[in-house]
Amino acid sequence: MKAFFLTVLLFIGSTQIFAGKPPEVVAKALKQKFPSAINITWIREDSYHWKSNFTIKNRKLSASFDSDGHWYLSQMEITFAELRIDEVRSAIKKDYPSCTIVSIIINERQFGTFYDVKVKCGNTISYDTYDGNGMHLPKITQLLKSDCQELFG
Repeated sequence: MKAFFLTVLLFIGSTQIFAGKPPEVVAKALKQKFPSAINITWIREDSYHWKSNFTIKNRKLSASFDSDGHWYLSQMEITFAELRIDEVRSAIKKDYPSCTIVSIIINERQFGTFYDVKVKCGNTISYDTYDGNGMHLPKITQLLKSDCQELFG
C-alpha cells in the first residue's frame, strides 16, 4: 500500500514539474504569434523549452518556444481533404495509392513547413514526412548529401 501512495506522489510531483506557467516573455510570444488562441495550457519540456497546447476556431494546435520567447515549432493536425498543397497531395497519392491516410500533421518551422503523414496499408502503419514541394524527406537528405559531396569533395 505504501508503494502505491509513493507511486501516486511521484506521479503528481512529476506532472507538476513539467506543467506550469511559462515566463511572461514566452506567454506574450504565443499571444503575439497566435492572437486568437484560447484554452491555452503549457508544458515545460525541459529547462529551456515550453510547449503550448491551445485552440483556434475549434481546431487544436501546439506551439513550442524557448525560454526567451523565440518560437520554433507549430503543429496542427489536418485531414487529406484540407491539404491544399497539390505537390504534397500528389506525392502521398503516388507513394500510398491504395492506403488509408490516418492523419497529417503540419509542422511549421522557421526554415520551412513539413507534413508528417501516417498511413495504414492493410495491417501495416507507415509514417512519412514531406516538404512543401512534395519531396519525401529521406530523398531531401540524400540530395543534400550528394550536393555537399559535389561542393566539398
